[in-house]
Amino acid sequence: MGAAGKEISKTEAGKETRKASKAGEGAWVKTQQYFRSVWAEVKKVHWPTRNESIVYTGVVFLTVIIVGLIIWLFDSFLSFFLNLLLK
Repeated sequence: MGAAGKEISKTEAGKETRKASKAGEGAWVKTQQYFRSVWAEVKKVHWPTRNESIVYTGVVFLTVIIVGLIIWLFDSFLSFFLNLLLK
């Protein structure tokens, strides 16, 4: 048996060939298995509570505002001094 659980036979040239039981069945089974594993992982996730989400959103907004103000101040000072140098 191969690593994927399919039968492997040797040809005369020594190459391995895989036998498919039914055409397309492997893809369907793999797709189902994929979505089952995705659902299992989603169940494992620690989802934040409503209050945690509100707090995290507030922190993000506050951080964006502070960083925006810092960039604006830096840009304003550079523009002011650049205008002084060019005049």
